[in-house]
Amino acid sequence: MQNLTQLLTTENEFIYNIITYPLALIEMMLISYICISLFKANTSNLSSKNYIIFLTLATLFSATIRIFLTIPFNFVFNFVINTILIIFLLKLSVFKSILAHCIFLIFNVIAEYIIFIFLSQSNIISLELAQSIPLYKALSCLSIYGIVFVFIRITQLLKGNLNLSDDTTSKEKKDLLLNIFLGIIILYPNMIFLIIQDMNIPTYYIIYNILCCITVALICTFSTHKFNQLSATKRELETAELYNKTLNDLVDANKTFKHDMNNVVQAIGGYAQLNDMNGLKEYINNGLILEINKINNLSSINPSIINSPPIFSLLLSKYNIAISKDIKVSIASFFDYTNINMHIYDFTKILGILLDNAINASSQCTIKEIDIHISIDFYNRNQIFKIKNTYINKGLDIHKFFEKGFSTKKEKSGIGLWEATNILKKYNNVKLFTTTKDNYFTQKLKINF
Repeated sequence: MQNLTQLLTTENEFIYNIITYPLALIEMMLISYICISLFKANTSNLSSKNYIIFLTLATLFSATIRIFLTIPFNFVFNFVINTILIIFLLKLSVFKSILAHCIFLIFNVIAEYIIFIFLSQSNIISLELAQSIPLYKALSCLSIYGIVFVFIRITQLLKGNLNLSDDTTSKEKKDLLLNIFLGIIILYPNMIFLIIQDMNIPTYYIIYNILCCITVALICTFSTHKFNQLSATKRELETAELYNKTLNDLVDANKTFKHDMNNVVQAIGGYAQLNDMNGLKEYINNGLILEINKINNLSSINPSIINSPPIFSLLLSKYNIAISKDIKVSIASFFDYTNINMHIYDFTKILGILLDNAINASSQCTIKEIDIHISIDFYNRNQIFKIKNTYINKGLDIHKFFEKGFSTKKEKSGIGLWEATNILKKYNNVKLFTTTKDNYFTQKLKINF
């Protein structure tokens, strides 16, 4: 025990390097906590296996690089490698992975400043010993990580959710990253200078530096918050414009239906007087019902029901395309779109592919019909998106539709369903079922939650 205490309380490069690994593990746990708590990493797709692999690889790389490389090279290598591991193992986008790492660095720098002030102004231990003695190094790092954790928790409590929308433009992302990098560029070199130049630095200068750091961090946080607000407002305006167009179409359809109602009633009366039931059925099924369905569909396509701007825009766009091709479209939606248990970017890509295929297939038929039914199966815990459409290629093997390059139309590239299957391979909780019955081709996407 005495020998161990002596090893920990005296300069020993080997022991110093050994404790670098558990400290790096704690650091990686904090970074992953930021990804999950602040950036809402896809926990449905984040298996415990991936999480353990991330912690293991990130810890090994981070600690080893710090041991064998000096500042600033170890900082650059660690930033790049850890960001790559976040992307592939924690399933965050490139933008969010970089941003998560940047936020940790800013929190870490401010925490280091706080510990630096405490050590420089107290007689407990010198800053030089805190950087060279294994035990003191471990205690100072644990104190820093504790402060970082408090910062993360405060951000959560203040509802500082940085779960940026996936439809954020590239320019907006670049501006935000530039803002964060600017804070790091200002903070980190300053901190390194203070640590390396361990001298009698005046107290007022240290206090001035930490106030500058906090100010920069607050500016970055405020800018990020305003950026989120502006992006959300922009998306809301775009959704409102689309909804206004839908309302105008709905008003026009109601006016037309009301104007023609007298003629419709007279026509029905004529069929009734002649006792022409077959003609009446034909008139209702191929005329009146179509008009009613059109009005019902327009009523169902609105932001209060389809409460996700990208999905609302997608469904409205595909609906208008189908209508322009004289396709009869039926939409039934019983679902809260904000709770889709799948990355929204991947979901909209797959939904767009399925709708495009349904429109293309149905447009070639004599009877052009598409039925979209969106619901939730609470018993089996499934979110269900079913698209049923008429089609003409009834003799083809269903599996061929999922092959790369296969297409029923010469001008198409034939990568739609093939691309969809590649997206689905990333998810353990999402399945696509394809069936054919009579004249209908059905695609059913099931998302387990």
